[in-house]
Order: sequence, then C-alpha cells, then structure tokens
Amino acid sequence: MSQSNNQEKTLDNSNDPNEIIVDINGKKVPLSRINKPHNVVIPGKDQLPHVEAKQQEKEDLKEFKQANLGGEDTRQKINPADFPPVEPEAKEREAKLEAERAKNH
Repeated sequence: MSQSNNQEKTLDNSNDPNEIIVDINGKKVPLSRINKPHNVVIPGKDQLPHVEAKQQEKEDLKEFKQANLGGEDTRQKINPADFPPVEPEAKEREAKLEAERAKNH
C-alpha cells in the first residue's frame, strides 16, 4: 500500500506547476508523460517517388497496349462501296427537293 502511495506521489510530482494531471485507473499522471509526439521520418531526396518516372511508365504502358492490342488498327474498317445503292424513289425525292430549294432562292 505504501508503494502505491509513493508511486502516486512520484507521478504526481511534476516540475511544471501548470502541468495537467490526468487520472488513469486511479493513478494521477502528468499529461506530458502519456501524450508524446510520434517520431516522424522524413524521407531523403533519393527516397521520394519520381513523378517523371511514373508518367513515363504510364506512357510506356499505353504504347505497349497499343502495340499488342492493335490500337487504331483493330477498328472495323467500313468501306462505302459495301453499302447498297440508294433506291430510285429516294433519288427522285432528293431531286424534287433540290429543285424546290433552287426555285425559292
């Protein structure tokens, strides 16, 4: 029992009179003892990722995909000659419409 009182006194005695004391499970502890900043590791210049390298990697991947998957060359080519000819009735209608437009202007 006396050890816990001594321990409580030691933890309670702080150098700074403005120290905030926190009660944790019956123990009074200065806040500065439990609230310590975490260590921050700042990477050196050699350890930082290279933005240019990542961009180059994206471009290389795009070129690879286009080369291996065909890119524009794999699109279906449409030949206008493959379409059926316009029906004669449609040609007559087009001719009439153009004649009417010519008269109106």
